[in-house]
Formats: sequence, C-alpha cells, structure tokens
Amino acid sequence: MRTRNWLCLLLLVGIMVNAASATTVYSTWMSGSSGVNTREYSGSGTNNTGDWANNGDGDTTYSTYFTGVSSLTSGANPTVLVSWQGTANTNSGVDTMQWDGSGWTSLNTAWSWSSAGTGNGYTDVGAGNLDNNGKIDALTTYKYTGGSAVGWKELDNGSWVSHGDVSAFQRTTLTWTGVCIGDLDGDDNPYILATWKGSESLTAIVWKEYVNGSIENRGDVAGSIIQPTDQITVAWRKGYLQMESPSAKVIVGFLPDRWEFTDGVRLENITVHNPPGQSFVIDGERFAAISLVAEDGKPLAKARRLLLSAVSTSFNAGFRLHDELMNPLKTTGLDWGVPRGKLFYYEPTPKGSPPVLTSRVSLTVKGDFLKGLSYTLYDWEMRNIGGGVIDGESFTLPADKPITFVKFKRK
Repeated sequence: MRTRNWLCLLLLVGIMVNAASATTVYSTWMSGSSGVNTREYSGSGTNNTGDWANNGDGDTTYSTYFTGVSSLTSGANPTVLVSWQGTANTNSGVDTMQWDGSGWTSLNTAWSWSSAGTGNGYTDVGAGNLDNNGKIDALTTYKYTGGSAVGWKELDNGSWVSHGDVSAFQRTTLTWTGVCIGDLDGDDNPYILATWKGSESLTAIVWKEYVNGSIENRGDVAGSIIQPTDQITVAWRKGYLQMESPSAKVIVGFLPDRWEFTDGVRLENITVHNPPGQSFVIDGERFAAISLVAEDGKPLAKARRLLLSAVSTSFNAGFRLHDELMNPLKTTGLDWGVPRGKLFYYEPTPKGSPPVLTSRVSLTVKGDFLKGLSYTLYDWEMRNIGGGVIDGESFTLPADKPITFVKFKRK
C-alpha cells in the first residue's frame, strides 16, 4: 500500500501550453483507475475539455496508470506526449496523442525506451527543444531492475530517433520521477529539471543546463540548502558551509576556485597543494577551511585587527587506506564482516621524511577593506615567518611557506 500511495502522489504531474486566448492544462491522475485530464483556463477558472482514461476495460496498452504528459504542439488540434506504466512494470511506454475537438486519438508513434531488465516503468515525459536544432526533443524518466535513468529521443521526419540515456542523470540508487525542458534563466541555453526520490526523506529537484553540446550541472533547485539564520548557509549536497557577517567571512568544504561573499569580499585562485604521498586526496579537488574575521568584532572595513586562516588537511606520513575494502552503500562504510581496523595501514617512509604531510592552501583575497593593512605570517607554532604592507586592495597567500595564520593590523 505504501508503494501505491506514493505512486498516486507521483502522478500529480502537469504542463501548460498557450492555445489561442486560453491556456490548456494537462495532468495525469490515478485513483482506482488512471487517466489524463485536460482543462482550459480562460482567466478566471478552468473548464474540463475532455479526458482519456483507462477505466478498467481490459486495454493492455494503457494498463494500470498514466505517469506523465507533455505538450508537443498547440492550436486547434494540439498533440501531447503521454507516458504510462503497465501491469507489474510491463507494457510501459510513451505515445503521441492528438485532440480532434471531441476526443483524443493515438497517432501510433509509441516507443519502448529501454530493455534494461524486466522492470521497465516510465515515470514522466518532457518535451522541448534541447539542442537548438529546430527538432523536438523528448526526455523521459524510467525505472528498471536495479535503478533508473533519463533517456533522450528526438523527432526527426515523423520518427523518434534515440540519443541514448543522458549520462548526467545516471543515479542508479535513486528513482527519477519527473522531467521537463525549457529556458530557466533567459540565456537561450535550454535547461533540464528532473525530480528524483532517494528514500522516504530524501528528494530533490535537479537543474542542469545544455551548453555547447554538453550538460552542465547547476545544482539542486530545492531541498539542499539549509539556513538556520541569515548568517549561516549549509549546502549539504554541494558540500560547503558558509558563515557571514559584517565582521566575519567563513567558507568550509569542497570549493570552486573563486568565492564571493555578499558584500563584495572575494576569494580568488583558491588552490589546494597536496605534497607527494598525501593520503586520501583527489587531484584537482579543493577541500579547504577559509576564515577571515575581525578580532575586535568590528566590520572588516573598520576593524583594527583581523585574522586570516586557510587550511586543508594533513595526515601522518605513511598513513594509508585500503580503498578496496570501502563500500559507500554500507552504513559503516565497509562491507559486512570487515573489521574497521583492517581499513588502515602504515607504509614505511624514506629516512628523513617529514612526520606529517600537510596540504596547503593558496588564494588571493580582494576587497577595499585591505587598503593600507600591515600583515604578519605565522606558522603552526605561532612563529613569525614574514610580513609586509598591502599596497592596493588584494592580498595573496602563498603555499610555499608553512603558513597557518595571517594577522592584519590597521594604523
């Protein structure tokens, strides 16, 4: 019953298209039987203009429930794409339907998207122009034995030509439940919005954009940003924590090479330098904890003492992990029965090697608050290892010195 109830909620999917002076709304539904509802909005309300449905008449084509609908054309005789799910995850497909003024007729352009396993089930379909070549594209979400994916087909001379699965949406541990195509931010690059379900408490809407032939990630539209206060932002899916006030700027996590706070304070050329032999790091990855705070609690532009810290990670030399034992699908991170102590081991290091390997962070801080500040560089033991005076509105923290803190003073 839980699965069936969830599917009922899933089927609340709709799309609107302009047709003359009114707007037509299509939506799929399921309640004992399954159908597609058509309503017309003329400015003050909606009027039912005809449904098509499976009312238990034994039709094996539209068996059990409809799952998604998307407009292809508008006008007097609009056409739509509709997806459906068959009995026991079989007889599932996508069809083109046309309205003739009194009812809907199949144009017999249905397709079966995938043969990956016996549990194929289409969960939604979205139509639009994805690659700006003038041809209609359709994306459909589908589930199969062991996972789900988003597939792409293009209408070419009356036939649907497969472009395969959209690799950017291959999340086999999740179930993709909805998809649509359009231009979200007005830059003429089509976007793809796709909803997914990971568990009863883990769902999100993913936004990706089609740019110059590749699909680029734009993050989650909802469900991934947590802001307990106006000064704290946790983007758990992107992997960072930001804390910001007039007197403090903090960013921790997996970072891009450039970060800008709301008041114009910028961090540029963020780079993590890993020493040879460093454990548990990935080349090109920027995991860092960067903080810039006023020690006297005043806004940065008025503070007389400021502190900058930019660090990444460190491990004892020779520390290693048995990566092959790790299993991210397990709660403990290890396969069943593997003792946690077996995960770590020590690899002897050459004589004279440093006891600790430290990954250092280099970056450039920019902002007018830096004008005229003097600075002192300190290592981990708070020993003075250099200094100077800032000439301009930027300060560069190098990685060729064992810098742990930078203290700034304003005269």
